[in-house]
Amino acid sequence: MPIGQDKFQSDEKYVVLDIKSRCCNSDVLTKLTNTCSDKCHNDLISIMEKDFGKFKKVIDAETKIEHRVPTKDIVEKGLTHEELQHYPRW
Repeated sequence: MPIGQDKFQSDEKYVVLDIKSRCCNSDVLTKLTNTCSDKCHNDLISIMEKDFGKFKKVIDAETKIEHRVPTKDIVEKGLTHEELQHYPRW
């Protein structure tokens, strides 16, 4: 595993990474393709929403405020601390 990547949650189906920069510990944005086509992508989103629900409760570590984040957004774009503030409270 490259330096700066910490695997913090996994099971047989999914792996979630929290990647931070070495210099200032900021979130690192990654551009990954999860599927081979738009159809397969939409199928993956449907499966993940079925497994995890359409929304996730994400708690801001600094403010302790709970936010309602669509699972689809997490899968498609990831989520940074800065972006979390734009989602509604749970």
